[in-house]
Amino acid sequence: MPATAEASERMMVESYQRLVSAPSASAACRSLFRHANDPGSHAPACHCHVGKDRTGGATAALLTPLGVDRDTVMRDYLATNDHLAASNAAILAKQPPERAARLNPIMDARAEYLNASFDEVKARFGTFGAYRGTGWA
Repeated sequence: MPATAEASERMMVESYQRLVSAPSASAACRSLFRHANDPGSHAPACHCHVGKDRTGGATAALLTPLGVDRDTVMRDYLATNDHLAASNAAILAKQPPERAARLNPIMDARAEYLNASFDEVKARFGTFGAYRGTGWA
């Protein structure tokens, strides 16, 4: 657990950058794109423990090169907060205030987190289309 709420936020931004750059993330996304591109396959599904970070990043990476605009992708990602609001509130209510303050940034879906993935794609590959072709072909 990071020492401060700010450190938690930095940790989350860095983790969203790794969703683009880590070899394990690239392998998972290659598998997702192969499945999505296979005409004989069923609708792709991706998930993780909570469905916020890896699932949100993979969904953004899938939708963006298909032409879904960034605002729509972001709204979809941030809707995660609505779906997790009750469970997150229950978890935070059981924590001492100082720990809850450090935990809250980890539990939230925040625009700056997904934007860190978008920025990482742009910095490394230029576009999501190039990222898909380079990292996931």
